Amino acid sequence: MEVERKKVCYLSFDGMTDPLGQSQVIPYLIKLSERGFDFHIVSVEKSDMLQAKEPEIKLLLNNNGIKWTTIVYSNKIPFVSTALTLQKVYKIAKILFVKNKFDLIHFRGYTLGNTVRKLKRKFRIPVIFDMRSFLPDERVLGGMWNLKNPLHLCIYKYFKFLEGRFFKEFERTISQTNLGKKTIRDWGFSEVNTKIEVVPCCADLDFFDFNKHNNPNMQVRRDLNISTDDFILGYVGSVGTWYCLDDMMSFFKVLLQRKPTAKFVFLSPVDPKGVFDLATSLGVDSNSIRAQFIDRKLMPSYISVFDWSIFFIKPGIGKAASCPVKHGELMGMGVPVVANTKVGDIDLIVGQEASGLIVNLFSDNEYELVVEGMRNFSCSKSKIREIATKYYDLESGVQAYCRIYNEIIK
Repeated sequence: MEVERKKVCYLSFDGMTDPLGQSQVIPYLIKLSERGFDFHIVSVEKSDMLQAKEPEIKLLLNNNGIKWTTIVYSNKIPFVSTALTLQKVYKIAKILFVKNKFDLIHFRGYTLGNTVRKLKRKFRIPVIFDMRSFLPDERVLGGMWNLKNPLHLCIYKYFKFLEGRFFKEFERTISQTNLGKKTIRDWGFSEVNTKIEVVPCCADLDFFDFNKHNNPNMQVRRDLNISTDDFILGYVGSVGTWYCLDDMMSFFKVLLQRKPTAKFVFLSPVDPKGVFDLATSLGVDSNSIRAQFIDRKLMPSYISVFDWSIFFIKPGIGKAASCPVKHGELMGMGVPVVANTKVGDIDLIVGQEASGLIVNLFSDNEYELVVEGMRNFSCSKSKIREIATKYYDLESGVQAYCRIYNEIIK
């Protein structure tokens, strides 16, 4: 006798055509659909990304039995445009709920929280709040909200109020880190009224596998104009807001003193001119910098030329619950990282597990110590990948979500 498949409405203000959607939503949902769940995704998409990637993503989802409804993102009038977009999400979701009789809502991020609260009340449906980070504190940390500005202060207090409602009203809160869960508990949300699960930003380690890219990739080196003798420090992902580009470039400047032929490779949508201008302003030869935005499909082959990678993130409460997506992917490729302390579970995974090196202060003296540590670093590619499997394996994340779904849907 065939078991009835459970229906899940997945709501996301991040697009499925965005890199995050492709790495942190779709792989999970495909594997969960194989375990008996029928998904209908409602996502807010950037028009340029939708135009470029919609046919590819739609084909992938259709082939895996996942339905997908898109809403085009608009930010012509700050706040007002977002409010109008949220109204569209609610209107579309209501229609879908009447047609589909969903068993569960799984939503990503804070922005859709109030919309989901209305859906929960109307349809009496359980909800998973996949928080991703402490958004109000993250916005303050990144300088997007200035608490000395009365308007920003009001917005911050409103979102902190909503945050508390989300923790109490929804059946599960998903934190990406153990530190995030501990922080929520420290704020006074007990196990009695707030159920928290920790599911990191997992990586598809079958895709990000250094064993499939073990030979020197000469084509990538030619594309990047780097030689086989060059030491490569790599960076993956967006730059700006809470990513400390100035400090990472300062670290590279110290590294160049030890390794004059080193190259700093950015695989990022960042404007290359901004990176080159920063390098010049800090006295770093721009000829040692490479900046290129590549398709996700090519990412493993490009990462395979990295000797080390780096990411510095502004430390603070706003990043206590954050888990850098790039970390698991880099570790799957056997690449050690230089990262700073007090961000999510980085101190555990990089520091205590010795899968890379920790910077405790953004200073030249500290950078010199870490560069010296890179020389004596002994953790092998295989060991780094083994640690990645322990913390970031996609299959473990899928099993966690499957268990949570089944516990909530009765």
